[in-house]
Amino acid sequence: LTHALRDICGDDLIIATDQEGGSVVRVLDIPFSPGTMALGSAGDPELTQKIAAASGRALAALGINLNLAPVADVNNNPQNPVIGERSFGNDPAKVAAQVSAFVQGLQSGGVAATLKHFPGHGDTAVDSHIGLPRLEHSLDRLQDTELVPFKAGIWAGAACVMSAHLVVTALDRDAPATLSKKVLTDLLRAELGFTGVIVSDALEMGAIAEQYQPAEAVTEALNAGIDLANFNRHAGSVRVHAKLLRDLQKHFREGRLEPDLIAKSHTRLKALAQSYPAGYAPDKAWQDGDKVLLQEAARRAVKVVGGLPEMRSGASLTLLSRSGEIGGAAADIIESPVDKLAGILKQAGFDVEQTYYDAERLEPPTLKPNTVLVVVTASRTRLPKRERYFLKKMLDKIEQSVHVALWNPYEADNLPGPAVVSYGFHEPSLKAVADVFRTEGL
Repeated sequence: LTHALRDICGDDLIIATDQEGGSVVRVLDIPFSPGTMALGSAGDPELTQKIAAASGRALAALGINLNLAPVADVNNNPQNPVIGERSFGNDPAKVAAQVSAFVQGLQSGGVAATLKHFPGHGDTAVDSHIGLPRLEHSLDRLQDTELVPFKAGIWAGAACVMSAHLVVTALDRDAPATLSKKVLTDLLRAELGFTGVIVSDALEMGAIAEQYQPAEAVTEALNAGIDLANFNRHAGSVRVHAKLLRDLQKHFREGRLEPDLIAKSHTRLKALAQSYPAGYAPDKAWQDGDKVLLQEAARRAVKVVGGLPEMRSGASLTLLSRSGEIGGAAADIIESPVDKLAGILKQAGFDVEQTYYDAERLEPPTLKPNTVLVVVTASRTRLPKRERYFLKKMLDKIEQSVHVALWNPYEADNLPGPAVVSYGFHEPSLKAVADVFRTEGL
């Protein structure tokens, strides 16, 4: 597809994807990060750089030359419904080091990096896919926390920055950052010295779409300083885009779009395409050592909270999880990874049974004697209070239990007893959990 598109459109075509790693992965059959917070948990920028370089090389081999990653948000709000484990962590300096490493690795692999979501989406409790968050912090606080990783990423040479759909009251009390000249032109360009391409987050998200028609949103974004307006209709039609383009042409004729800004954006976008001329060599997507590297990153990410019950080879485990599919904002809906975890644990020598609970009925399962109950949570959002109470009550009555948090790491704080936190649910992370069971549960 990418090869055919370049044949049609020419070499200055920019093809982008969301390949953060972890829960936000659009191409599954190439090397990718076990997860952003997984790399933050491993705490090794050199490892992060290697992972990002492998990911960049693989994307470039498929003809993709722009990755909408890394997330540079400092996730200092455990209740954040949309960033969470997509962030490297909650310490600005550590996040900054990881962001720099990821940028350098990705771009060394031939793919442009994108710092997102400027000026920081970590300390919010509203999902901008649905509503408009407000960040009420002072400018001093923004300089000391939210902006630290973005400054580091800019110094590292990041090609792009993506805007956030939120109101930052210290900078602009009215317009969302994506539509604010004070945020994008005055702060990002003039003060921070960023000269690359500014990309908008998707302009059909609820934070923008609830207040602006498509052409109004794109016009405001371009005038604020956006170079690449991201308008994405997941289930839309060509007619939607055709009308949007007609409306933008009308705005241009009426003088509502600034010609100088449009010309500068064209120049930046052409320079971006020429700096990252993705080829087409899918046989180079994987290289020797990639799978070992990915497994090593997943293994080093896993954290154990408390002492695990004894789980020697052959031990009986009962995996309990919520029935149904999982998913979340910015992530695709997928089948629960618990079945795959059960298979990997069986291969590791454990006697495994699976059972599920219905989130509406919340009936406790019948457990066989001498089994270790393994409660597996696999959702971006944190457990509802009713569900949390149900699991706590059950775990309080069971001597041998362990909680495995495959997605939201903050779930480890919700339930009593020991926990294994993987920061991811793809195969390397599931194998790392099984390894921990074998080595820690002895």
